[in-house]
This record gives sequence, structure tokens and C-alpha cells, in this order.
Amino acid sequence: MELIVKITTRKVYISGKVVDDEDDVASEVTVNVYIGRSLRVSLETSPHKLLELGIGFALVHGYRVDDLRKVEVKGRDIYIHTENNPIETQSLCGFSDVKVDRRKIFELFREAMDKAEYFKKTGGFHVSALATVYSGIVVVVEDISRHCALYKALGDAFLKGVNFRESIVLMSSRAALKLVEALASLCIPIAVFRGAPTFEAIDFARKASITLIAHVRGDRMNIYSYPERVL
Repeated sequence: MELIVKITTRKVYISGKVVDDEDDVASEVTVNVYIGRSLRVSLETSPHKLLELGIGFALVHGYRVDDLRKVEVKGRDIYIHTENNPIETQSLCGFSDVKVDRRKIFELFREAMDKAEYFKKTGGFHVSALATVYSGIVVVVEDISRHCALYKALGDAFLKGVNFRESIVLMSSRAALKLVEALASLCIPIAVFRGAPTFEAIDFARKASITLIAHVRGDRMNIYSYPERVL
């Protein structure tokens, strides 16, 4: 199934002008995630990178996937094979002393958004990218769901062997609490969002020692927690 479908549309202007045209629109599917034999959640997502989605979901929710055979994709079903209870990893993170130059944050964010081809065509995708503080962009993922975009980016980065403790996540969405909680579960120290943060996301980031950056626009950004990491 294609990520983008071309359909016919009629454009109507306030002047009364009518134009028959074609439009690129995003497609979506429902994917079921099973823990063992039990259905854990159904997710609306773009029809690609389902293995990465499963791995990212497992990592965020505390399931070990060092053996990749534990994550299996069958059609639109993802099975995480485990008999263990999830582990709580956030308390094991400690404080990260990584630092990054402010100019690099702007550069990375622009690069991630420039690579968002599906968003440019449809306006219907969220962007989630992951970079390291010592290099450049490692992963860029687009998805109709901001949560699934993040899961897929994390799963992809895991497959590439990225050290999450030295990583920066960049997202086109607002900074919601559940997204920041997901980053904390993997000890990711710096999170950058294009949109606005919620109070709960800021409060959690301060407690979890995450540098939360939002409202990235042109040459300006707001840092809501741990600004000392940004030089």
C-alpha cells in the first residue's frame, strides 16, 4: 500500500472560480500491537516501517528487544513476544552532561524538515528525526501519527545502533506529555519541537532532566528546561 494516493478534487475559490484538479493525500492503516497473545493497542499509522514501529513501541514501554526475533510483523499485526513484565528505565538514566551548540540545533531542525517530502506533498504527515550530539541526522521518519512517527524513528535508530543517551529528537508536532515521557524512557536528553509545549510536558521534562525546546521558528527557539545544555 502506498503512503500517498493521488485523487481528483475540485478547488472552489471565494470569487466563484472552480478548478478540477488532482491532490496527493496520505493513506493510513490500523495496526494491532500484541504483547504475547494479548492485544495491547491499535494504532492508526502510515503503511510503512512496521517492524520499526514494533521495536520503538516495545522500547518505550519497557520491553527488551535485544533479540529481534521477539518482534514479529504479520500483515498489519505486530507481535512482541515476551513473558517478562516491562522494566522501568527512566530511574536508571541519571543526569546527562551532553551539550550542543545552538546553531547545530537550528541546522538539524532545518535539515529534518527539508527531508520531509511527504509532508511537503500532502501536509498530512508528522516528522520525527533523531540525531546525535556528535554527528548529524541519523533517522527521519514521516507518519500520519506523531506518536507512531516517534516510535518508528526510535525503532529505526535502535536498529542502527544509536546511543540514545547522546541523542537529540526533533519533531514537527507540539510537545505533548506522552511524547516527552517516551523520550525519558530511553534516556534521551534533548527534545526539540516545532509546536508549543503543554505545561505537563514542561513540568515532566524538568523532573526528568530533559532539555525541552519548542516553538522553533527561523532563528528563534524557546528552551523550557535545562538550558545549560545549549551553548
